[in-house]
Amino acid sequence: MLVEVTVADARGVDRWRLTFHSMWADLCEFPLEDAALIARANIEEWWDTREGEPEPPSLTAERLA
Repeated sequence: MLVEVTVADARGVDRWRLTFHSMWADLCEFPLEDAALIARANIEEWWDTREGEPEPPSLTAERLA
């Protein structure tokens, strides 16, 4: 699953492209609303830990210009 995220904070605007390599297959078994909440939680967790922890093998994060 590919997600582009735009975040604005005191430091400015950041744009990221996140690729969750296995998430799409994992979420197919859930109702759409539940899948959306799970995806959002994964994005929020990545954002909160992006500077302190290495990316898991199931995720690729690319900062966009």
